[in-house]
Amino acid sequence: NITVSDECYQRLSGRIVTSAGRFVLDGGDFPRRTDTSLELAPAQVEKLAEDFRKLYLSLKSADRMCYLTSFASEEEILTYGEGFHRLHSMYRAGGELVLHGRSPEGKIALMNYGLSRVMVSRLARAGVAIAVCFAPPTSAAIQLANDYYISVICTGLGEAMRVYSAPWRVI
Repeated sequence: NITVSDECYQRLSGRIVTSAGRFVLDGGDFPRRTDTSLELAPAQVEKLAEDFRKLYLSLKSADRMCYLTSFASEEEILTYGEGFHRLHSMYRAGGELVLHGRSPEGKIALMNYGLSRVMVSRLARAGVAIAVCFAPPTSAAIQLANDYYISVICTGLGEAMRVYSAPWRVI
């Protein structure tokens, strides 16, 4: 067995990741359920998804980006991050949000990919209430999102909006 002092654990549990190096995800214990009362109308979700598609298509033309993540409020997209890995793009978007003096807590995450269990865990640590994806999430991600009260919504191209978890957030 390896024992680690509390001070050392505290230093190691906080990770600083992104191009800006400022987004901190706590590796320790976190509240298991998202405590925000954020709710959106389906029209608001569709508008954010459409704005995200436009952003994605404008950046995709540069041929430098594989995955894109954005954080948004109820009305507008606040930041975005791109990368060659899904988690990397999520960390970049979160880092940009924190650099602009905002917290990811109670925000909406928009992604051009489907969610995995690990990504739902990261979003829960950050306090994100709603995740809007282009692709469907894994079944483990849906189960975890229900446990954490995170609403996962798929707005794939040419499809109707599907709510996979926490449907009370989309009214």
